[in-house]
Amino acid sequence: MLIFHAHHQTGVYLGSSTAVADPLELERARQDVFAPAAAAANAAFESAAAGLGDSEDDAVQLQQLRQILAASLASASAAAAAVEPTVFLIPAHAYTDAPPAFDFDEVAVRRDGAWVVEPIPEPADETPSQEELASAARSRRTWLISQVRWLVDRHRDEEVLQRPTTLTANDYLALLTYVQDLRDVPEQAGFPLDVNWPSLPAGIAPDDA
Repeated sequence: MLIFHAHHQTGVYLGSSTAVADPLELERARQDVFAPAAAAANAAFESAAAGLGDSEDDAVQLQQLRQILAASLASASAAAAAVEPTVFLIPAHAYTDAPPAFDFDEVAVRRDGAWVVEPIPEPADETPSQEELASAARSRRTWLISQVRWLVDRHRDEEVLQRPTTLTANDYLALLTYVQDLRDVPEQAGFPLDVNWPSLPAGIAPDDA
């Protein structure tokens, strides 16, 4: 099932995706198909096998009954697997009705429970405030530190466990210096308009294994 997403604040159409079937409902529907057929097949087998004895002919017939039972259960499983989902998990701000076609200078917007087509609004000519720039810079700094934090933790763990360290002592010192330089970014004279971002030490990558 296709679903169509809208921005949670503006309602602007973002694109489509395929909804995920509700696994519980789908399993219940498939069991509703499999269980009666399997029960009937098992009952037929038990009824037919009840009258058999220990003779060689009866043993052959019992084997045939078991093959019939296996085929019946396989058929029931196939029928259950073919059941199509009818209940889907629809996330917030996603809809099952498609937006109307719109031109390159228009957007589809979700308003009052329906899609409407509107002209693309003119971009606002706004300069970010000092606070916004500072917040963005601090967010970038935090992200950069998080990319290498595990390398620092791994080195300390290796030392505590008295194992050979992956990083050399010089590399580890350079890494600590890099992290501290990132922490000191807000102290730079040009912050947040002119930031001199420290460089990751040569030979160290955030995804080093």
